Amino acid sequence: MAARIISLAPTYASDAEFRAWGKAVSDAFAAGGWVQTSDTGQINWATVSRPPSTSTVQGYEIWRMDDAAGGLHNAYIKIDYGSSSSFNSPGIGVQIGWGSNGSGALTGNTNTRQIITIGASATSTTYPSLFSVGAGYACFMLFSSYASGGMLFSIERTRDATGAVEDQVFVFGQGYNSSGQWSQTVPLSGTASTVNTLDLNNGGGMRKVANATATYSGSIGLSTIAPQKGGWLMEAMNLFGGDSTNYNAFQQQYSIMVYGSTHNYIVASTTNVLTTGVNPLMRYE
Repeated sequence: MAARIISLAPTYASDAEFRAWGKAVSDAFAAGGWVQTSDTGQINWATVSRPPSTSTVQGYEIWRMDDAAGGLHNAYIKIDYGSSSSFNSPGIGVQIGWGSNGSGALTGNTNTRQIITIGASATSTTYPSLFSVGAGYACFMLFSSYASGGMLFSIERTRDATGAVEDQVFVFGQGYNSSGQWSQTVPLSGTASTVNTLDLNNGGGMRKVANATATYSGSIGLSTIAPQKGGWLMEAMNLFGGDSTNYNAFQQQYSIMVYGSTHNYIVASTTNVLTTGVNPLMRYE
């Protein structure tokens, strides 16, 4: 497992700035135990140039989980690094599958490719970016605290009724604010879910759980993200929604009991909220 915070600028105004945030994502997957495939034509961070225009992909990487055991299979993620539809603003494309063909295409059951962007004007000012990656999960918050411009992403296995991980992954992305949210579940076989958004206020994508134990002042309720696929699935682990009244200190860390084990979480942002009055607590270990 690997968790860290580094300062990055939400821009591709120069080759160096584009390489900085893109390589930070790449390095996080490597440090967290994911395995880069040998597919040809993957991005070279030493030589790649910044996007020449908006909505342009400059290169890709394919990474696979490395936690398959007990009959499980490793999921794959393809990441496109490039620009958004706004001048100089970063953009990341994400697709999930269960294999690759050796030349850049995912195979097996795949989801609809999704985009994460900052949704705000680019700037060369740097902002904290949080990364947490393990062999079977990944989450990051790029450019946190940048107005409404951060980029939040998470992928992890879903769980069955006993809490055991499954051959199905839940992927979530958010660019800039709640209107930029999307989520999908992608099984090894069968159909991926339709693209969903989370709506804490109306219960569409999140469920309230009381008394999630934090290290300070006893028990404080949290909202958990419950994936959707033909109904509610077991709650995800990577992200919680914390009431901004109680969870309002940026980068404050908490120990929370989840599925019978204690895990570490960090307030990933106090400006790019999941919805009004709710700050994201990201798994951070």
